[in-house]
Amino acid sequence: MIGQRRFTALSTAVLVVPLIWLGVAVQDPTTLYTVMVVIAALCGIGGANFASSLANIGFFFPEAEKGSATGVNGGLGMPFTLHGTPSPAPEQVAAVREVFRSHGLHAV
Repeated sequence: MIGQRRFTALSTAVLVVPLIWLGVAVQDPTTLYTVMVVIAALCGIGGANFASSLANIGFFFPEAEKGSATGVNGGLGMPFTLHGTPSPAPEQVAAVREVFRSHGLHAV
């Protein structure tokens, strides 16, 4: 067996490939839907990796620190993600709403 720490490091490294692929794919408007589905499925491994790390993080910390460790592991990534994600420009939002309307959907 390779152990949980090595597995987490390895699976995180493997996630770099679909993330780079996603970065390239979203810049090309001719990217096929099936390609995006495959990329999404590969990125879904990240959710499993995160879930397994939450379940196993308690093994590496003393009883008194397990709650803090789980909180840091589970909750600290979101503020960094939100801070680093750019907001769309108003004209981009309007364009997306128009696409929704053209398909009979109403966006808020």
